[in-house]
Amino acid sequence: DVEALKRKKGREFDVAYIALVGPEAHEKAVALFQTESEKGQDPDLREFARQALPTLRHHLSEAREVSAKVEMGK
Repeated sequence: DVEALKRKKGREFDVAYIALVGPEAHEKAVALFQTESEKGQDPDLREFARQALPTLRHHLSEAREVSAKVEMGK
């Protein structure tokens, strides 16, 4: 994926980058951490996931904003 990004420039890069690490990827991360924080078997890992969730949700919000800007630039 990184090699493919290296060959792109401008808007083509932006669109490919958002497809790779944009909102969908962040939504998956939030879901994984949410599940771990609620159902994880290891208390330390469960707590780590719980503490990381606010940051991950913030990143998801930012990814959505960037994605919308890229979409508007069509």
